[in-house]
Amino acid sequence: MQDTQSGLKIAFTFDDGPHAQNTVELLNVAAEYGVRWTFFVVGNRIARHRSIVQRQFLEGHEIGNHSWSHPDFLGLDPGRARMELEQTDAALAELGVKPRLFRPPYGRISSDQRGWITRELKYKIVLWTIDSLDWQSQPPTGVVNRLLSSSRPGEIVLYHDIHTVAIQGMRRMVESLLAGGFEFVTVSELLDDLHQAK
Repeated sequence: MQDTQSGLKIAFTFDDGPHAQNTVELLNVAAEYGVRWTFFVVGNRIARHRSIVQRQFLEGHEIGNHSWSHPDFLGLDPGRARMELEQTDAALAELGVKPRLFRPPYGRISSDQRGWITRELKYKIVLWTIDSLDWQSQPPTGVVNRLLSSSRPGEIVLYHDIHTVAIQGMRRMVESLLAGGFEFVTVSELLDDLHQAK
């Protein structure tokens, strides 16, 4: 179990799921070590993996909106952009989930979109501070070593649970960071802490 007295807080996030095998393995690792993560889900994957999303929610992980079909928001008209968010909201609502966070696909969003998404839909838009680069062709040990050398308190780490390399080496990542005094928290918890510290 993690040391909840630690001030070294870090948020691991996983985009593009849920995935039938990888997301389940991540949840198993989280349960084994007593840690919580944030999953940014793609709406059109929810119906095929309802039980996985329900497990994420019931086990205390945070679930964020990552759009319905993962388009580049910079190329979308306002109507389509709104539909991408609202359809995912509706699919999550059926499972009792009301997300507070939105991560735009590819991290790309216009200032106009940012304005109405935060103002009208009441989302916090969240990117990341460290990219695991798990989407590139590289060995899991390379991902782990690079992240362990660069992880600092307050970081938001980007993974993708559709890539197997994100899963391989995760136990080593978690064990090493816990041994170093880190506490794994959800993104909202991290942001709330940072806000209170100001």
